[in-house]
Amino acid sequence: VPHIGPFPPQVIEGFYNVEDFGAKGDDLEDDTIALQRAIDHVKGLGTDLRSHAMKVIYFPAGDYYVRDKLTFGEENVRYMVVLGENKINTRLILSPNSPGFDNPAQPKEVLAFFDGEHDNNQFWNSVLNLTIAVEAGNPGAIALQYHQNNAGRIQDVSLIAKEIVANMV
Repeated sequence: VPHIGPFPPQVIEGFYNVEDFGAKGDDLEDDTIALQRAIDHVKGLGTDLRSHAMKVIYFPAGDYYVRDKLTFGEENVRYMVVLGENKINTRLILSPNSPGFDNPAQPKEVLAFFDGEHDNNQFWNSVLNLTIAVEAGNPGAIALQYHQNNAGRIQDVSLIAKEIVANMV
């Protein structure tokens, strides 16, 4: 879906708008804490493996600046969707010279779906309609860490870096 219009809050069960957690997406404020709060809330709801109910973390159009890693943590993540309004106008941006992103020998992710040992238990997670941008001065940044099996996807996502230090894999 190349373009999805704005959704009213809680239009479906399991749909969570990052603005409801304090994110501004206004190109002025650091949204790290608000975005991590949204991720923690949605992940904390647990997963009903029988219903396969998806949980959507929705980003309305805007520029969401962060200065630290956003993570789903060390436990397996299932049925999570990070959904932007569209990849042209919805950007998750690592601010220039963010702490901890300065060393390519010790890379750090901007958005990480999993920080633990991979055990092939990551089901139906998706990132859709979003741009993740890394501003200058972050040579150790990895835009997206994503481990998936059983039907997850990355679709209509752009990964942009102002400076390329190492190869993308």
